[in-house]
Amino acid sequence: MTSTKLLTHGLLFSFFTHCAWSADTKLSITLDSYSEPVSIHQFTRDWNGKFEGGHHAMLHGRAELSHQDLQHEFALIWRYDYLIDFSEDAAEVYNAYKKELSPSLKKEYLGNLSASHTSALGLRWAPKFHPANNLIIFPALNLLKGKKLTEGSIQGITQFIGAGFSGNDIGDTSINISYHYDHPLIHERDLDWYPPSPVGYGASLDLRFIYKPIEASLISLNLYDVIGEIYWKEVPKTLYDFSYTNKPKSFNLNGVLSIDDRFTQKLPMHGTFAADLRVQNKWHAGLSLQGDRYVWLAQVYAGYQHNDWLTKILVEPQSQAFGVNIEHQYFSLRWLSDSLKADQAHRLGLDASVRIPFGSKK
Repeated sequence: MTSTKLLTHGLLFSFFTHCAWSADTKLSITLDSYSEPVSIHQFTRDWNGKFEGGHHAMLHGRAELSHQDLQHEFALIWRYDYLIDFSEDAAEVYNAYKKELSPSLKKEYLGNLSASHTSALGLRWAPKFHPANNLIIFPALNLLKGKKLTEGSIQGITQFIGAGFSGNDIGDTSINISYHYDHPLIHERDLDWYPPSPVGYGASLDLRFIYKPIEASLISLNLYDVIGEIYWKEVPKTLYDFSYTNKPKSFNLNGVLSIDDRFTQKLPMHGTFAADLRVQNKWHAGLSLQGDRYVWLAQVYAGYQHNDWLTKILVEPQSQAFGVNIEHQYFSLRWLSDSLKADQAHRLGLDASVRIPFGSKK
């Protein structure tokens, strides 16, 4: 048995042993998504919604079954990250193409798109440190098994001399595509390309800070994948270079479908920040931030404590989203959206957690 498997089995044994004696075991699910150009529903389907412009789309998801005692935190984790960054020209051309609109004539479009898509299962171990009475620090080590991989970019330049997308309407054009993947996405299978899925293992470091400057306040900071990489073996790769000349009409297409022995995927860092202030025991006010290397979103909230229940009303000005957060000692739920109609929402946030009583602590 390899050292990696021994370590994994040891962590699993420790996790379930602790859970068996702990009342502080929690199941939590978090989902945050934001699409600037069109609604989330339309972005992932036929792009027929209202076009709002913008450069980014993202989806971050996490699920954890965790145990926390006085010294450590153990967790089984699932993580999902999907980041897309694109130029304004790329979004404008794609929107015109999908809706059969006329692109701007004689304009030189510079199209750039980069995408990072990863999913992984793993184990987390986080020791607790108390450098001060009002400060707790959790540095967390995650051991990961990669489940999903897409990493690459598209770059191009084109102009239109006609009102459509036929060969007569498109002027001089050049496009370069380069990406690694677990499953091909741009019709490689039409070329009878069915590569086996790659195998990936990796690790990442998370940091969590909880600070209580005064009794009525609480500040928390979570940084995910401060350092993180998944090392893939036998990774399919596609390279395309395409050029087209309108007068005289000619085109050239060169491409390579290959398998790289190794590919290192850097995990995208993202994080959350929250500051809460309790006023007159019952009322709360606060600020929270969440984001990644492309998008940061800020929320303000007001809350009211009734017995064991704290209810917060959330407002996110940047996305014009509203929401509610309900918290209890053994349960929490957050819902945030800019539209009550799911197929029209550009912004969606959802958290749910429940503490599971396995037994009494020793």
